[in-house]
Amino acid sequence: MAESSIFWTTNGTGDGGANYTESQLIAWLRRTFIRDATTQGVLAGYANGLKVTGTTTPVSVATGAGMVYGFPYESTGAVTVDVPTPSVSTRIDRIVLRADWSAQTVRIARVAGAEGGSAPTLTQTAGATWGRPAGPAG
Repeated sequence: MAESSIFWTTNGTGDGGANYTESQLIAWLRRTFIRDATTQGVLAGYANGLKVTGTTTPVSVATGAGMVYGFPYESTGAVTVDVPTPSVSTRIDRIVLRADWSAQTVRIARVAGAEGGSAPTLTQTAGATWGRPAGPAG
C-alpha cells in the first residue's frame, strides 16, 4: 500500500519532495466535497447562489460558487446569457456550469433545447466536458 499526502511546501521534505498533479488535486477535492458526481453543483448559501433570473434574453446568473467534477468555480459578478427567442413553440434551455478540460475552465454556459421539445440532456464526459445546472436547485 502506497501512502501520500498533498498541499505541503515542495521543499524536498516528506511528501513535499514532489509536486502533485492536477488529477491528484481534483480527485482529492471530489472525494472530500462531492464524493458522488451527481450531487455536485452550486454551493448553497454562498453569495447569491448562482440564481438564474429572467424569462427573456438575456437571462442573468447571480454571484455564487460551485463545484463541477471537483473543479471549484466562483463568480463575483452577475453573468448574462443570451437566450434565443422561440419562433413558434416554447423551448427549454438549461443554464449550466460547464467544466471544459480542453479550455481548462469552468464557466456558465447555455445548453440549447429545441422548440416544442423537452429540456436538453447534459454532456457529462470526464476528461472532456461536464455540465451541471446552475441556480439553487442545481
